[in-house]
Amino acid sequence: MTSKGMLRAVSVAITVSMAIMLSGCGVTSTPSAHQSEQHVVTRPALTTLSRALRVADKFLDAWSDRNANNGIPLLSSSLRKGHPLSYFRSFFIGLSNPHNKSYEIGYVGHPTTNTYVFRTRLYYYYTGVTTHGGRPPSKKFDVVQNSNGKWMINSLPH
Repeated sequence: MTSKGMLRAVSVAITVSMAIMLSGCGVTSTPSAHQSEQHVVTRPALTTLSRALRVADKFLDAWSDRNANNGIPLLSSSLRKGHPLSYFRSFFIGLSNPHNKSYEIGYVGHPTTNTYVFRTRLYYYYTGVTTHGGRPPSKKFDVVQNSNGKWMINSLPH
C-alpha cells in the first residue's frame, strides 16, 4: 500500500472510530471547568454528521490529489462569490514544490443545524528536502447544508 493509501486508510479508520464514539448522537455545547467546550452528539445528528464528513473528506481528497475539477463543485456558492475561479484552482493544484500530499481531519463542532466545523492538517511534500518541520498547524473549515439539502464546503482551511 502506498503512503497516500495508508494515510487514507488511517483517515477512514479515524472517521469510523469517531462515528462510533459519537453514536449517542444532535450536538450541544456546554462549558466545562477543564475545557472551553464539550460536545454531546445525539443519534439523529450522526447521519448529518456523516454526510458532512463525507463531503469534507471528498474535498480534502481533491486537495491531496491536486484535482480542482473534483474539488471546486464541492464549494458553496457563497464561498465561490468571494474569489475568482483561479483562486480556488490554485488552492487545489498548489505549487510544484512543495506539493499537496495528505491530510488529517477531525470534528470540531456543530454551531448551527446546517453547519459542521472540521479541523484539518494539510501535509505537503518538499522535493529534495530530507527533513521536514514536523506536524503542520491545524486549520478549521465549515461544511454547510444549502437550501437544496446538499452539503457544501463553506470556507477553506487557511
